[in-house]
Amino acid sequence: MLFNTPLFFGFLVVTLILFYVIPRRGRTAFLVLTSYVFYAAWSFRFVPLLIGLTLTDYSAGRFLGAIRDKKVRHAIVMASVVINLGFLGVFKYYNFVAVNLAALLGKSAGAFSLSIVLPLGISFHTFQSISYIVDVYRGDQAPIRNVLDYALFISFFPQLVAGPIVRAEVFFRDLFKWRRPQATEVLQ
Repeated sequence: MLFNTPLFFGFLVVTLILFYVIPRRGRTAFLVLTSYVFYAAWSFRFVPLLIGLTLTDYSAGRFLGAIRDKKVRHAIVMASVVINLGFLGVFKYYNFVAVNLAALLGKSAGAFSLSIVLPLGISFHTFQSISYIVDVYRGDQAPIRNVLDYALFISFFPQLVAGPIVRAEVFFRDLFKWRRPQATEVLQ
């Protein structure tokens, strides 16, 4: 679903209307659901990947909040970074490396290549996750306790494709202290 299509415009209008109609306590879950619908509209095959990476980094953040041993905390951060960059590397750079390796070995360009489709927003959610984990590790961000809040941070559809990458403290401040905009703010 591209941002400049009538389908996206309809999706956005319905999302905004329902967001204001449903009770406040259900809005985060609703936005996570709409973000996953948006993601699945591009390719539902990658929804499990998004869920898996979300749960991995959510858990890493919770562990970082509970563990005080510096070596263990460092290992958690490193594991999270390696997992995130590993997925990014496979999806984004595997074929580049495979083609060059084939050329070095005198093989055909497709000898080691795979038919890999790049997941939507993989760079965005990789670096958004890493920034969160590093902030929690440094003590700049408290671990997020609600998995839906963290899932929204990673999958929020208006920024999933184009960004920008937002620091966790800014995103969660805006999420937790959100207020309905005044008419004058909307019309400006």
